[in-house]
Amino acid sequence: MLSILAWIVWTLLLVLAVSFSFGIARSLVTKRPFSYAILVQTFLFWIMLVLFYLGPSWSKFHILWLTPTVFILGPVVTSHLFSRQPDDILEKSRYRKLTGQEFVGNLNKNVREGK
Repeated sequence: MLSILAWIVWTLLLVLAVSFSFGIARSLVTKRPFSYAILVQTFLFWIMLVLFYLGPSWSKFHILWLTPTVFILGPVVTSHLFSRQPDDILEKSRYRKLTGQEFVGNLNKNVREGK
């Protein structure tokens, strides 16, 4: 009975990972922005699925506490990965975050100018 419940928990995580993956794919197709935190969370969900599938001696009930942890870790990891704190004052004055359109526009401008 517990084995069946464990696989139900694993299947619920599979549904969650697939739905997050489809959400990211839909955002990419429609060119709508999405959060990098969701991308990290989806990646971690897939890693958990594989590890708990390949590691049969691990209790799948650990998914019940790992899943909320992933929801917390996603924004924390992305805030550390994508935050930039320049060391010198000169670099601070030149640094400005760009929106996606500005970034693509700058890339296109540099390509046209041959930079």
